[in-house]
Amino acid sequence: MKFREVTDLIPGTKYKIVSNDNTYEGIYVSTNYLHRFKNVPGYHNSTNFVPHFHSYYEPIFQKERIQSAMECRAVNLVLRNITGDPTFTW
Repeated sequence: MKFREVTDLIPGTKYKIVSNDNTYEGIYVSTNYLHRFKNVPGYHNSTNFVPHFHSYYEPIFQKERIQSAMECRAVNLVLRNITGDPTFTW
């Protein structure tokens, strides 16, 4: 699975957390000057995990890549039909 780095976190979303050469996964809860996560393996569920020196990543799901490729192909087919050029690409 591929990941992209994010800076704006959305509550209730699952993120991959990279902190000091350690990798965690957790669900973002909120921020009160600190980012808080729940359901992080190795931590009790009632304890909020607060990473230090961290980067956050969200998964790029295969469904999104497939959908984007299909939409691109459809646009190209329509534009090729309009222009009459079978090699036209957008």
